[in-house]
Amino acid sequence: MRQPVVTFGAWFVLTLMGAASHAQSSDWPTVNRDGPMPVAAFHAAAPSEPAEFTVRAARSRRFSLTQGYPITEDDRGWVYSFDPRVRSEKDLVEEADSIVEGSVLAAAAYISENRHVVYSEFRVRADSALKDRALSRDQVPFMTGAVLVVLREGGAVQLPDQRVVMQRWNSQRLPLVGQRYMLFLRREPAIEAFTLITAYEIKESEVTSLDEVYYFPLLHEVPLESFRQRIRDLVGLVGR
Repeated sequence: MRQPVVTFGAWFVLTLMGAASHAQSSDWPTVNRDGPMPVAAFHAAAPSEPAEFTVRAARSRRFSLTQGYPITEDDRGWVYSFDPRVRSEKDLVEEADSIVEGSVLAAAAYISENRHVVYSEFRVRADSALKDRALSRDQVPFMTGAVLVVLREGGAVQLPDQRVVMQRWNSQRLPLVGQRYMLFLRREPAIEAFTLITAYEIKESEVTSLDEVYYFPLLHEVPLESFRQRIRDLVGLVGR
């Protein structure tokens, strides 16, 4: 039985494996310090299928709104300072339109329309939801087992000389393919996707923060069920 997919378009999985061998000619730290990252091609061809082209163009314009430096052929990568919108655990739960536990199935990276930003797309199978707030009548809650498109700024670029450089926000990590997370998401209906606020990696019966910023609750190997119950309590407090 096919899984329902909450997206349009094809997936190109360009997950970077063994990045150190590609980055030896660069002064920039190897991207493996953050784990395998999705990689965008510097001269990527536009999608040929009209519907996919429209969605890709909309997402690339969305990330063009973020300030940055142009990505050039002699780029060495960037790490930007991080100033998130949310400030507390309650704010995090309140701001999230959806809070989902799920597994990352695939990842890809793209360059924004203005070529200042690398952003990554993750295909996430939703195993369960602690919160799902539809923004309008025609946005139905997703079903368990649905595949969601989740976006986050950051990723890597393979330059014409084959070097691979990284661009991301300070202390903000990217999810890894094959891992399971509790993800705090914003719905972005105009681009048919979600954007990631933050996430917590689930390993067996414990959770650990994906990001390393004090604005979010920093957790290391905290019992999953106690954290899950805390989130349920806050969802009940702030409402859906």
